[in-house]
Amino acid sequence: MKMNLKEAEQELLERIEKLGYTRYVDHQFYTPPMPYKPDGPNVSALTVVFLKDGEDIVATGEAWCSAKEQFHRQKGRVIATARALKDFERRNIDEP
Repeated sequence: MKMNLKEAEQELLERIEKLGYTRYVDHQFYTPPMPYKPDGPNVSALTVVFLKDGEDIVATGEAWCSAKEQFHRQKGRVIATARALKDFERRNIDEP
């Protein structure tokens, strides 16, 4: 079943809520575009998502937008949120 961005984001937010965490989103823009890595492609925007438990950050996710792409806030939030959840699962896989 194919989901649109709104449905995908809602599903991710429900998963975060079930875990008892909150999501904090930060969009950053770079003019002119800057290199992601010294030998990497230029990026024009970055979306960072933090999963927080009160004031504690429990996981993070990032979505970089290439200078060749059109920046889309919702797509960045969905990608970064999914990566934050994956980071959370990876960090907690060994805990009982």
